[in-house]
Amino acid sequence: MVSALQIAVLIPLALGSLFAAVALGAWVADRREPVRVDSFRVITPEVGPGGELQIEFNVTYLRACKLHADRIMTDSAHHRAVLSDTDFERPPADIGKPQRFIVTERVPSYFTDGPAVLITRPWYACNPLQEFVWPMVPQGITAPFTVKTP
Repeated sequence: MVSALQIAVLIPLALGSLFAAVALGAWVADRREPVRVDSFRVITPEVGPGGELQIEFNVTYLRACKLHADRIMTDSAHHRAVLSDTDFERPPADIGKPQRFIVTERVPSYFTDGPAVLITRPWYACNPLQEFVWPMVPQGITAPFTVKTP
């Protein structure tokens, strides 16, 4: 026979477990990307070593989520420059409104002439499961340009 004390303990435990399972299920199913990259273009398709690469992005923030992006630049001789990360706890612009911004990065002076790319690899976290265990990792952006000594 189940005592009143056991019932008083089991009911909240069962309800808590049910709530946790529902929350976890919702977090697992939550995979809608919070940012849409509408377009991007390289403003300076030819840049000398030490010069400034400029890329224009048109994006729409769809949800209020944490964003992190790793960025690297490589040249035709396989030199690699690890650029500063981009981090936002919340979108830096209004949700649902298209935004235009320009990123400017200095091309390292040791880069050699020829094809090069700036690669951006983002990840997003819209809930605790994504932040600590399973972030959303969409396809990144690869922006090609040419290093050309003036």
